[in-house]
Amino acid sequence: MDSGWNTMLRREGGNYYTISSYPRPVYGEKVKKENGFYKRYWDPKRSKLSAALKKGLRYIPFEKDSRVLYLGASTGTTVSHIVDLCPEGEVFAVEYSFESFTKLLNISGERKNLFPFLEDAMNIENIAGFINNPEVIYQDISQRHQVQIFNLAAATFKSVKKAVLIIKVRAINARQNEKDIVRNSIKGINGFKVLEIIDLKPFDKSNYLVYLERP
Repeated sequence: MDSGWNTMLRREGGNYYTISSYPRPVYGEKVKKENGFYKRYWDPKRSKLSAALKKGLRYIPFEKDSRVLYLGASTGTTVSHIVDLCPEGEVFAVEYSFESFTKLLNISGERKNLFPFLEDAMNIENIAGFINNPEVIYQDISQRHQVQIFNLAAATFKSVKKAVLIIKVRAINARQNEKDIVRNSIKGINGFKVLEIIDLKPFDKSNYLVYLERP
């Protein structure tokens, strides 16, 4: 486990929890009040980042005051836990689907450090002026050109030093060998060093988490 392990994260009995200020569950997860805060179960079957933790992820780039650009925020399941990890930071969450965005917007109401954007990540320049120098990118996008989208965001925000990229192999190629897709995808990443690759099975099939840092 990396020395920068976030204190807003708890591990108990092999399960992971985030310490939150918000009592209501986001996706039906168990929430328990503890010492004036709320401990939220982080379901590895609902969140790829939690699945990676269960699989032994050594690096977690989120600190209490981190500024995070989240691409492919969906309805906010993983986003909400990252907000817990960064209570003094800012999380800029980009989602293209209007239906998913409405749910994301709902959870942002009480989370003052969560800023949702309805936009295609391919057009990140349209909202770049509203995003405050992010230090971390977290990307989980089901598009064939997901690596190009990541490269564009990283090139747009030179402030980014660390990143988590979910490679969704079947969105890239439905038939090619998974390992080959991952290998070729990593070759296409610009300006970052790969420090860890995690196959998310059995929690999530055909998806890999890649942890990156800019030298």
